[in-house]
Amino acid sequence: MQTTTDIRHVARVLVLNDQDAVFLLRGRDDTLPDRAPFWFTPGGKIDDGESQAQAAARELYEEVGIVATPQALGDIIGTESVHYHFHGVAYQQEGVFYAYRSNDAGLNASHWTDIEARTIDQGRYWSLTELRATTQTIYPAHLADMLANLIQPD
Repeated sequence: MQTTTDIRHVARVLVLNDQDAVFLLRGRDDTLPDRAPFWFTPGGKIDDGESQAQAAARELYEEVGIVATPQALGDIIGTESVHYHFHGVAYQQEGVFYAYRSNDAGLNASHWTDIEARTIDQGRYWSLTELRATTQTIYPAHLADMLANLIQPD
């Protein structure tokens, strides 16, 4: 039986390298071994007392080892409202996205939670062309559009 949570507020970061590719983490739900892995942006839950930018900067450091001040993340570049299931829990997630330039993103498990250590196994930069062509699951679903708006503004 699925447990339902309250709304989960998150802050995430699109880490772009100098070729305008975005860094994603690959995860899986280890409670569902037959479920295919999925790719997602660094970020996570906003803790009590944190601003959105503070949470994004903290998660950026914890998940990929990049030190950035909340101010360096700039303005919010996108949002999401999504319902999903993970580890037997149904989530309603409301999120904001920031963008940050770095060629140094990589897996940095030294500050991962137990669940991150069990479920994240890869990280790499994806070009806009790769995002648009892949059949793999990418979160958020509108990531390619957000990236296109950043690198090819109207």
